[in-house]
Amino acid sequence: MNHLKTVFVMIAVFMTISYSGQNQLNAAESLAYDFKLPYLTGKGELQLSKILPERDFTVLIFFNSKCDSCMLAVEQLKNAPEEFKEMGFSAQMVAVNNDAENLNRIRAFVKSAGLTFPVLSDKKNRVASAYGCDGYSFSSFIIDKTGRIPDVHYDKREDMPDYLIQALMKLSNSNRSGGAN
Repeated sequence: MNHLKTVFVMIAVFMTISYSGQNQLNAAESLAYDFKLPYLTGKGELQLSKILPERDFTVLIFFNSKCDSCMLAVEQLKNAPEEFKEMGFSAQMVAVNNDAENLNRIRAFVKSAGLTFPVLSDKKNRVASAYGCDGYSFSSFIIDKTGRIPDVHYDKREDMPDYLIQALMKLSNSNRSGGAN
């Protein structure tokens, strides 16, 4: 049954990807691509569909360590999970890095930045490609517990932590009122 569900989710995601110079995910009501990737530490794997039900929202970010400003954007998000909780959001964060050449640099960065959320390795760029963000050095996706993607942002922002909080606020209010986005 889980295999069948995964196949349907994969079909839905691939059907919503449109080509516009780069494959960007059409976020409106799209379903998240389920994946299983290794932790950057090399100890274990994380499967998206297993963690989605844990919180109302999962913030999934993709970043490339060849982009110094993207690394800074990730570092600025290090306290985001605590901020989400303080603001009353049921949200978690997961980061995916697709730079197979600089794993030691990325591991050192995660440790020195004090990141507390999971950082995964997408060495083959398979997951970033499925989300349509393989041409970007930083992208964020907010996914609800059912796997629906109500918010996508391609490229980094100077105010990324504030942007995510505002987006979660809007989505949480919409969920509480029972309305659609």
